[in-house]
Amino acid sequence: MASSKFYKSAEELIIGYKLTANFGKESAKAAGKNGKRKVYLIGRPLASGNVSLMRYSFLGGERQRVATGEVLKIETDAIIKAHNQQIVRQQRAICDELELSALGAGYTASKWAKQMLSHYLMPDPEKKWRELSAPDRSRKTLAVHVRVFGDVEMCKINATWCHGFVDYLKNDAQAYKKNGEASGSKLSANTQRLYLVVLAVALNKAVEEKIITSNPLANLTKAERRIKKEKDTRCFLDVDELRKLAQTPCKGDDEYDISKAFLFATNVGLRWCDIVRLTAKDIKRDKNGNFIDIVQQKTKERVKVYLTDYALSLLPGSDDEKPLFHLPQNAAANKKVVEWAKDAGLKKHVTFHVSRHTCATVLLSAGVPIQNVADQLGHTDIKTTQIYAKIVDDARKETANVMENIMSGI
Repeated sequence: MASSKFYKSAEELIIGYKLTANFGKESAKAAGKNGKRKVYLIGRPLASGNVSLMRYSFLGGERQRVATGEVLKIETDAIIKAHNQQIVRQQRAICDELELSALGAGYTASKWAKQMLSHYLMPDPEKKWRELSAPDRSRKTLAVHVRVFGDVEMCKINATWCHGFVDYLKNDAQAYKKNGEASGSKLSANTQRLYLVVLAVALNKAVEEKIITSNPLANLTKAERRIKKEKDTRCFLDVDELRKLAQTPCKGDDEYDISKAFLFATNVGLRWCDIVRLTAKDIKRDKNGNFIDIVQQKTKERVKVYLTDYALSLLPGSDDEKPLFHLPQNAAANKKVVEWAKDAGLKKHVTFHVSRHTCATVLLSAGVPIQNVADQLGHTDIKTTQIYAKIVDDARKETANVMENIMSGI
């Protein structure tokens, strides 16, 4: 367990962490016990090269094999190594608890209270990043920060640990890439706030599940938890910039429908996660015209958006089952959109999500009522839409200031 060597195959993981039936016998002999150990951990190799952990037991004359739901991943860096070590420690502790119970020691296992916080936060370790929902991605990156700061058993989380973790986020935390590598840049204030919200939600859930008795984060004062929100700097395009972009060829269109998807998203305000899964079945028609009828992936709320003739003209032909737009992964699409914006002579950093910001600000600038815009974008809280309204008001104020400067010189 103390080895610093990276195990880079299923066989190395099983041997390195002693996940064989023989280890159960060896540990029993080492402890001076008669007979075999009754509960022990073994590893089962997966096709991916990772290892699934199984708990074998021989209790009450019955042999059982139980999947723990835990997976050891091939070790490519120190973070994965530490996570694997933590999982094995935790699962062996559970085996020890069950062993004590079987020996009549009157010991009650407390499996979930003794699991590590980072493990509780982590989504399915077998899922790839692109398969995770936005909340699960936040939990996964939060788990990385918990391990870097100092992991803790669920039952040992207290106000002191929470206070230290808040200080870590404010002063020491770095942004991490999806592969677990540190980027070298500090977390933005808004990202710090996000992680505190995610942590609070997770701890509240742990209270509901009776894993912990209370949420220690709530015991911190508001001053101790306060992270000042950054001024909103959402990027959006005005009508002239949008026109320039639409009139400029996008190099990504040689293989994908990037420009069509971006301009379509600008018209309807859908997020990337909804655009990539949009199919012909989602386009319906009533007496008022054609409209999109989907349940948003992020909010799980249904949204109905009517389509203009221009938006309809951007839709590629497709059958009912396949996505309407042929698109790469989000990161690759963003690179093409950034390049496209530069070719159009735009000075802004334009990513695909800018299409959604643009939809909101263009509609509000045109005088569309804020509630209508909220419905179009599928906002569950109108305060979110009000952020765009303030951006529009600030832009109008800046225009007035420019005019004032011009007129004062006459």
